Amino acid sequence: QGRTGRVEIHTRRPLTVSATWNNVPIVFTQALTDSLQQFALLPVHALLEPGAYTLTLAYTATNGRLLTHQQWLKVIAGDYATQQITLPDEKGALLAPETGEAEFKQLNAIWTQANPTLWWTGSFTRPISTEYETTSPFGTRRNYSGGAYATSNSYHSGQDFGAPAGVPILAPAAGVVALAAPLQVRGNVVVIDHGRGIFTGYWHLSEIKVTTGQPVNVGDVVGLVGTTGLSTGTHLHWELRIYGIAVDPMQFLNQ
Repeated sequence: QGRTGRVEIHTRRPLTVSATWNNVPIVFTQALTDSLQQFALLPVHALLEPGAYTLTLAYTATNGRLLTHQQWLKVIAGDYATQQITLPDEKGALLAPETGEAEFKQLNAIWTQANPTLWWTGSFTRPISTEYETTSPFGTRRNYSGGAYATSNSYHSGQDFGAPAGVPILAPAAGVVALAAPLQVRGNVVVIDHGRGIFTGYWHLSEIKVTTGQPVNVGDVVGLVGTTGLSTGTHLHWELRIYGIAVDPMQFLNQ
């Protein structure tokens, strides 16, 4: 739960492969050094029930027939803690479903796209200095002001780093800014498109330092730490989504 898998395909001739993972279309990318090797990432939702789920591959044979292959993959439970958050009265209105749903719909229209260009290679770098530690890890089951843990939005969809206002936030990999704007729940936000359905997001900023459509390279300053939107203190919320599914961004620092 909440992690990203990887599948590689080695073929005897160049092939266009289509695939779905747990009924979500996924995108294969050709390896840089081998024209007969392709890879794809398999995001697992943090609240997906443990069990067996299907990866289905399809391609056209030399005789023109469409061939498919189905592989069962086992998803196991993640080791996630729970957390209770009490909001100040002036921010309680941000929990209203209509506010959050409208904002999520706007963002979902962005991060469910899969740009054909892959700007990112290698591991990601940390978006904030190592002197600022994690205050709330990805996947934590959250309870806001006495609400339920079991709802679709009751888990932490990113990694929080506690830091004072004004600390620089850095692009962890190359990409193009897909959104740089103020929102109600997430505050001042930046979303970077890294290509092939991979996006990172940066919430609650005090200042935005990039514009929508701007290319960025690893290490570029994209904003400053703040506490705008649904936030109880200054911090960076760093989010990573693949085909719109939030996954643990810290995995991308090591793999």
